[in-house]
Amino acid sequence: MSLHPIRALDHVIHEYRDYLRTEFRAKDLELRAALERELDAPRFLAQEPFYQAHRPFKQGKLWSELPIDRKLAEVMEARTKQKRAYSHQSEAIEELLSPQPRSIVVTTGTGSGKTEAFVLPVIQNAFEDASRYNRAGLTAILLYPMNALANDQKQRIEDYLSAAGLAGAIRVEQYDRGTSQARREEMRRNPPHILLTNYMMLEYLLVRPADREGIFANHRAASSCSTRFTPTAGFSAATSLSWCGVSRPTSLVPDRIGESRSRLTSTPVGFRCLSR
Repeated sequence: MSLHPIRALDHVIHEYRDYLRTEFRAKDLELRAALERELDAPRFLAQEPFYQAHRPFKQGKLWSELPIDRKLAEVMEARTKQKRAYSHQSEAIEELLSPQPRSIVVTTGTGSGKTEAFVLPVIQNAFEDASRYNRAGLTAILLYPMNALANDQKQRIEDYLSAAGLAGAIRVEQYDRGTSQARREEMRRNPPHILLTNYMMLEYLLVRPADREGIFANHRAASSCSTRFTPTAGFSAATSLSWCGVSRPTSLVPDRIGESRSRLTSTPVGFRCLSR
């Protein structure tokens, strides 16, 4: 059933006007008349409707052509119901999984798959790392301003891994105030490949010796450029801004405090902006 936007707006305003008349029934006749005048005044209860045309996002390369695992590409085809990624997705994935990746910023509309632009390279890098090394080690850190966003992203990553048959090869963990002590001890003994947290908890992780020496033990991204993809921060916010991918090894030792207070210091050698 289609929605008529103008009729829907008129209906909402009518119902809201009736509610106000019922809830604020003044006994004083002059006050009641003043309320009626204001309620009937144009744009008092609501502004005029705003309409904006939606332009389709530009198509990029085939999912199967991107430098990600074949099973992961098949998952994306099934999830998006299309053979091709969007242009900003394919460009971001190729850039971040290139031999010399640069820092990127993806600015595009809601529902355009900004998350996949950095999550898929993170998953691919973790998969290659798990295939190369026998010991567990951190390959990516995803920072989010709110735990609710981290919960959602963790579930999405796990869904991708499960659908691609990679759930047993890559471990994803979330570290926040609600993480139990037993779970923290387990992460110290067996660090995950991908860690989701917020900047405050990351600071604690880097300051506490037990966490720094345990969770960050064997992390490959900061010790060598050969892993191609270093710890990544992805911020999902109302600004529709996602940034990810530092192109040189990032220091995980709190020897210098950055402006963000996260103490993740980096030296990017290039910067690229991708937009619709």
